[in-house]
Amino acid sequence: MKLWRNQKNLFFPSFLLELCIIEALKEVKPLRETRNLEDHITKILTYLTTNFTRSTIIDPANQENIISNDLLKIEKTLISNAAQKTLSRGWKGFIS
Repeated sequence: MKLWRNQKNLFFPSFLLELCIIEALKEVKPLRETRNLEDHITKILTYLTTNFTRSTIIDPANQENIISNDLLKIEKTLISNAAQKTLSRGWKGFIS
């Protein structure tokens, strides 16, 4: 996902990206069990498309630190739009 972020030239701090990935995959079996990377990536991109712009992401070590406030609304929208565009291209579009 960090490579995707870099390829899309998005301002998306790593810690926030990592917390979003955790949130997106909280109901999903671990990759070591499923061996389905495509499904995991799709779930993350779907989260970024549908929930990210309105989500409140809090630092698990400091409940008063709202990490999602580190981005402007336009920056969140750019991330969401990039995720939607990537999803529309399918798995092959993600890896190429």
